[in-house]
Amino acid sequence: MTDSQMLDHVTLLEAQPFDKVLEGLSSSFATVQFGETFRTTKLGPPAQPKIPQTITATLPALARVETNGTNGSTSASGTPGMTWASLTAKPFVPIGVPTTRTSTPTSTSVSSPQPMAAKPVPGIDRNRHGQRIDKHDALIPNHEIQRIKKLKLCNIFYLQGPSYCTTANCSHSHTYPITAGEKKVLREVARMTPCYYKMDCEDSGCIYGHRCPQSKPNESGCWYGENCRFWGWGHGIDTRVVKTTRV
Repeated sequence: MTDSQMLDHVTLLEAQPFDKVLEGLSSSFATVQFGETFRTTKLGPPAQPKIPQTITATLPALARVETNGTNGSTSASGTPGMTWASLTAKPFVPIGVPTTRTSTPTSTSVSSPQPMAAKPVPGIDRNRHGQRIDKHDALIPNHEIQRIKKLKLCNIFYLQGPSYCTTANCSHSHTYPITAGEKKVLREVARMTPCYYKMDCEDSGCIYGHRCPQSKPNESGCWYGENCRFWGWGHGIDTRVVKTTRV
């Protein structure tokens, strides 16, 4: 920010209004919006599932209900043009499972659609001081962690997705056939690299570390001493989670 020539080469892309982390930066940089591509408002609260109700109807004896299996497409004529931003502006409403009918000689019981299970909303666990708390699996053997380290796997490629590694000449492997168990170990290995934003990171999908994996509450350091990559900020963290911030 102290280099005026560099300021002219940086533009901030604003979709939703800048939060407090970027609000102080937005006055120093040029900003741009693409309202036809990115959302400009936050998603609303998830729709509350309706309580299933049972409807009983009386039908003639030996009556049979046929299922309408007609498939087709609905004409879009007369409707306004849709963009990706406008399509995602409406809350997601789950579609229920097909209704079931039980036929008897005198009546048929029709059950209303059952709501689909809501997809977990990503969040960040925090302690009573508001500090970010990442989960660590202490049951993973150290020899397994060292084995995965030696494979030199690309953390971004395997943990975030193939499209996230944008390094043209990435020196880490993208071809190793990783298993689900090895991927779990790799996540622990990635946590050993400190996040650039430290404990202020607001990215729920961040794969890097926000505290020293070796640290213990109320202890100012670990057995690495001053050689620890988290020295000076990532130790003595209270790991008791009191709230989860949804992002």
